[in-house]
Amino acid sequence: MSDRPTASHVAASSNGAPPRSAAADRLDLDVMIIGAQKSGTSTLLSHLLCAPGAAPLHRPEIAYYSHDDEYEQGGRAAVRKYFGPEVPPAALRIGKNAGLLTLPFAIRRLLDDSPRVRIVVVLRDPVDRAYSAYWFAKRRGFEPAASFSEAIDRELSGRSLQIPRQDLREYIVRGEYAVYLERLYEDVEPGRVDVHLLEDLHADTRRVADEVLEPFGVAIPPSAVPPERVNSSARARSDRLARLTSSSSRLRRMLRPLSPALRGPIHRAVRRYNEVPFRPPPMEDDVRAKLVEHYEHHNRRLEALIERDLSGWGRPPR
Repeated sequence: MSDRPTASHVAASSNGAPPRSAAADRLDLDVMIIGAQKSGTSTLLSHLLCAPGAAPLHRPEIAYYSHDDEYEQGGRAAVRKYFGPEVPPAALRIGKNAGLLTLPFAIRRLLDDSPRVRIVVVLRDPVDRAYSAYWFAKRRGFEPAASFSEAIDRELSGRSLQIPRQDLREYIVRGEYAVYLERLYEDVEPGRVDVHLLEDLHADTRRVADEVLEPFGVAIPPSAVPPERVNSSARARSDRLARLTSSSSRLRRMLRPLSPALRGPIHRAVRRYNEVPFRPPPMEDDVRAKLVEHYEHHNRRLEALIERDLSGWGRPPR
């Protein structure tokens, strides 16, 4: 019989935190993926949720720490929303919010709420991440610029657009990873932060997931089959309809009187109808060169922080 702890031991042992109380007004996560956006975080989450004892996650992004209205409702409401009312106290609570890395106030809320939490960061070549983020914003209807070059010139000049979801259009600044990691390490001891690269996920996502889970004494079972592809590329047929189905959209407000069992399927069906598969064209060489130059010193700082060779970043994909 193995002497490794099982998921049932997690609530009492992880990071020396006290046993989790079912009555506590906390979301009390064990693992939280906080970024970076468009860096494979959804793929990693899908693997982690295959862990024995992991509580099913009802929504792909936990907005509790970043949205004031949710946070003010308290942890018990968040547990019901994201994990359901019957989640066992000993279950592994694993969540994700790919934008949290850049939000210090939300990270402080996370640490106050979840004393046992291990924080996971997945980083991607910032040039490619910016390009992927641009096409994602186009897909969601929040980017009016006709080209990536126009969008980054707008950001580099300091101009912004008076339309919702500015965070989805922060293509460049969200790739300045060293700034955010340095700030994170001021609040969290590095031993509680797992930093991985998208290249690590491409090489072996299951191995990365097992490394994240190792402190909890569990691993992904050999028989587990996570989704092969998460968040595959697509484009919107209609920008107007994409905005209608956004997270702060009129459609959500229109559907609010319906039961949750109906709201979600209707919203997802409209979004699926409006999306078609799409492969973005290659990035222009001059645009890539501009971004490589911008990120040069940021990447050198990051190399020192995480002790990884990042000299391959910025090269065009093969």
